[in-house]
Amino acid sequence: MRLKIASRQGGLARIQAYRVSEALRGLEPNLELEFEFRSSFGDRNLDIAMDGAVEKGLFTQDFYDGLVSGDFDLVVHSGKDLPTEAR
Repeated sequence: MRLKIASRQGGLARIQAYRVSEALRGLEPNLELEFEFRSSFGDRNLDIAMDGAVEKGLFTQDFYDGLVSGDFDLVVHSGKDLPTEAR
């Protein structure tokens, strides 16, 4: 089985993605993993004030869209950046 894991480009995000991949390989040693590290809308638009920003998912929408479109199978993301409202 092959999985493509996506995450943000920063150091912490990469560490988290690699830790998740290690746990998955512990469950399925023959698992083939591919990583895609990319910037999010929030990373590319640093001029937006985070406090009071109208947009939800500044750091997650790109990844959500990638999951829906099938660009990748799994996203590893810090909970602190996730919108708190249900979709």
